[in-house]
Amino acid sequence: MASAPLASHSQTTPVLAIMRWLREALRQPGRPLVLLVAGDTALTSAAFVVAVWLWTFTSGAEFGLDHLLALPGWLYALIPAWLFLILPLYDPRRAAHLPGTARGIFLASCAVGAIYLSIFFFLPRDLLPRLVFLYFLACVAGLTLLWRAVYIRALESAFLQ
Repeated sequence: MASAPLASHSQTTPVLAIMRWLREALRQPGRPLVLLVAGDTALTSAAFVVAVWLWTFTSGAEFGLDHLLALPGWLYALIPAWLFLILPLYDPRRAAHLPGTARGIFLASCAVGAIYLSIFFFLPRDLLPRLVFLYFLACVAGLTLLWRAVYIRALESAFLQ
């Protein structure tokens, strides 16, 4: 009795399918930058939602759409603030270099922290929930670095093949 092959060439894992799609997208002129911005925006928004979700465990609030809509408007400024601070990372040479990207993410994290601390001392304490900020900063820095590592890996594979 012959054994079945472990995996046929027509079957692909979801990770391989995503990497192929990403590699093809990176080969198109202008698409790498659009893809990078879209990924950064999506993950920054996801980091914000995760930060608020984590905060609900300590604040006693119930997480949901109503809770997200009831948040102070200034809190949503964390998303564009982060995207603005990582603008230098869209330079093609820096975007393709992981150590430079990691350094840029670290510097952006420090800048966001400094801005938060300077605002924190001028406004009432209850207006700026520290845990949301800390959760956001940890999530956004980690997710951005992870996304950029995947992006760089796909970019390298697109040019090596």
